[in-house]
Amino acid sequence: MKNNELMGDVTVIVPVYNEKEVIAVTFTELRRECRQIKIIVVDDNSRDGTRELVQALHEQYHNVFLVERPGLMGIGGALFIYV
Repeated sequence: MKNNELMGDVTVIVPVYNEKEVIAVTFTELRRECRQIKIIVVDDNSRDGTRELVQALHEQYHNVFLVERPGLMGIGGALFIYV
């Protein structure tokens, strides 16, 4: 096993709000570190194109999923739906 690889399945929940400029870098780094990964993006009603970018990433990689929140609920609200 290489030092930068994780064995097994990993699910990462990424709460976002207007993160279009950094989300692609985040995905690149997560995919580099983890062989088997599911990335769940919880969008807190972004208005900068974040949703569209995540949808495009889903079409390309199929291990990226988008959950859209209907308003500003903050990071706690984004994470609460999975607790």
